[in-house]
Amino acid sequence: MQVAETIKTMDFSLPSSYDSISDVKKSSVDALTQEENLLTGTVVKKVPKPATERMGLSPKMSDEEKKAQKEAMEAQKKADKEAAAAAKAAADVEKKAEREIAAKEKAAAKKAQAEAKAKAEAAKEEAAKEKQYSDVKFVDTGLPSYDDSAKVKGKSGAFSL
Repeated sequence: MQVAETIKTMDFSLPSSYDSISDVKKSSVDALTQEENLLTGTVVKKVPKPATERMGLSPKMSDEEKKAQKEAMEAQKKADKEAAAAAKAAADVEKKAEREIAAKEKAAAKKAQAEAKAKAEAAKEEAAKEKQYSDVKFVDTGLPSYDDSAKVKGKSGAFSL
């Protein structure tokens, strides 16, 4: 019901003269040839080039000249592709060398870390052994020893030969 009321209140009147809308205005043509960058808000006027100009061909060239120019463009594209492939191959070789160096450095660091860990464990075990015997106390029981009890002339103990 609300939509119907809105439609009734809208103005659907026709223009009094069609002359004002029948002429192509320069501003509307310009609007079609302009391109606006939405990120920066700048408007750039663009005029589309004919297809032959986009390809680098002039419409006034003969068929032989066009064919020669196309072949030259194809040769240039092929050379560019080969140069790009060679550059990529060189970059791949360089990256591979860098990865190998990084892997060697990582392995050396890992080995050094393992050696340091092994040394630390060995030192810890040695300290544990020393601590094991450091708590031992010798108690004198007052019992005679064999060295002191029966001294024989020229001999140091009772059981010595």
